[in-house]
Amino acid sequence: MIDDALGVFKSEEYSRFQNFDDALDALTRRLYEGEYNNTPNSYIRILYNLEIHRFQTIASSSLSSFQYSDAYTRTDDENNKARYPSTTLTIVEIKTNQNEFDDYIENIIDKHTYTLEDLTKDEYRKLIIDYLVHLQMEKMQLNPLEIAANHEIQTRDVKRLFSKLQYAPQKSDKVALLLEELYDIPPGIARLVAWNICLDIPKVL
Repeated sequence: MIDDALGVFKSEEYSRFQNFDDALDALTRRLYEGEYNNTPNSYIRILYNLEIHRFQTIASSSLSSFQYSDAYTRTDDENNKARYPSTTLTIVEIKTNQNEFDDYIENIIDKHTYTLEDLTKDEYRKLIIDYLVHLQMEKMQLNPLEIAANHEIQTRDVKRLFSKLQYAPQKSDKVALLLEELYDIPPGIARLVAWNICLDIPKVL
């Protein structure tokens, strides 16, 4: 099962999204088109990858085979006591096992056939999927950019930049540009990280 999950992840490595909305559109499209597993522990997720600073979508047949966490488990090779956020963060997760996804959708359609007068079954299915995705988004306490920014600011690269800025303060917009140029962090996330950095450096204008 581990090999299967790793294989899925590798196939997704090039599905990189600078914008969360693009990743969400890709996840929704995959659900529309049935590009997911429906085994007992399967899921589809949007991740934020701190290594490449991009959102990604991934579908897996097992929740336990390849875990993603926001726990602080990654260590610096030069100092094994230093702790950094794990490489990937789960932003959105939808379980796609047969009972909780396909059967659930079919049951709703079967119980409300009278509403299908102006819609095809496939169109109704897409509306239900849109609703399920919306429910997952409502569960989020922070917006996706804030989640990513809160973890980016804990990474080794950003900590190193933060240390330098304490001796050579810059304006927030300049810090954001540095984050974009040096580490390829998406603009929206870079602005949030820069704002947080500047709050912690009183001398920054």
